[in-house]
Amino acid sequence: MKNATVTGPTFDGFVSIEMKGKQLSLRFTWASLAKLQDELGDDFVSLSSRALDETSIKDLALLAAAGSGLTADEVYEMGLPIVATRDAVTRAWQHAFFGGVLEAEKREGAVKKITKRLVTFWRSLLKRG
Repeated sequence: MKNATVTGPTFDGFVSIEMKGKQLSLRFTWASLAKLQDELGDDFVSLSSRALDETSIKDLALLAAAGSGLTADEVYEMGLPIVATRDAVTRAWQHAFFGGVLEAEKREGAVKKITKRLVTFWRSLLKRG
């Protein structure tokens, strides 16, 4: 059985889950977040934290629906893996709130590690010569 593939976020914030020809694309716009906040009221923050922590499948489906334009029932019917769905929702959620900042920080950290390794490598070569 093929695992679900989660990709993104793209530059414009879309995150996709694909499995067995089914695809769910998510993006949280200000409008979708405001609508969700209006619908949930004070429960908005607690719902998002429960859903992103995988403690509530119902809440995860509500967030996936809000980010995709589907209903929660349509998200259920897709039958996508819960962990992959949570990963996609989390990525789209983070992009909505922080933009590409998190990914840029990861890339910057990776570049620093590679640079440090290259410097160490070159120093070791120079010592041999």
